[in-house]
Amino acid sequence: MKKAIESNSLILALLMATLLLTACGGDDASPKNIPVNSASDFETSDRSGGVSIRRYIGDATEVNIPSTIQGAYVVSISDGAFENRSAITHIIIPDTVVSIGEQAFKGCSNLISITLPISLKRISHRAFAGCSSLNKIVIPNSVMSIESGAFKDCTSLESINLSDNLTMEYLITPQSDYSWFKGCENLTNAVFQGVKYSIKLQAYTYRDDEFYELPQEFYDAVFNNK
Repeated sequence: MKKAIESNSLILALLMATLLLTACGGDDASPKNIPVNSASDFETSDRSGGVSIRRYIGDATEVNIPSTIQGAYVVSISDGAFENRSAITHIIIPDTVVSIGEQAFKGCSNLISITLPISLKRISHRAFAGCSSLNKIVIPNSVMSIESGAFKDCTSLESINLSDNLTMEYLITPQSDYSWFKGCENLTNAVFQGVKYSIKLQAYTYRDDEFYELPQEFYDAVFNNK
């Protein structure tokens, strides 16, 4: 009986220690741990099917956008909604959003991570331009269109997972300002159609007015669906 009590006490002590370690040692920087922001942190405007985030007026550095505001679904992020909010480090966009507007997150220079929703269909012109701390991004397969300069000057970006459903007209283009990845000087890896390609910056853009070709296997995968 005494041994059983001692054994139970030991188990209880171990459980308490585990709980304490979990509480103290959790990854607070992980986007999964960000609480949903109050609706009062956002100005909105009406859109077909719901509302759009017109402007972020909160002061949190970690932002988890609610899926509904005053009973209406959040369906888009408007042009410039988070522009130059350089204090923001993490953003989660809900699975109700279908489009991200022009320059929506431009100049968020300390943004480390952003979670894009599986509902997303369009990323607009220069949406993430100048997000110079962002080093990785995953584009969900729901995305059908990325407009020019979407990730311009994301100088820390090292890898990107591209949607298999993208049209690639802005991946390589005669006008360097239109390239999705202009100025992404550290981008070396891209995943497209489940295949990882190790590629240089020159694969994505023009530099010094000289054009560099994509690796043939990547070109074939993108344009010939091989």
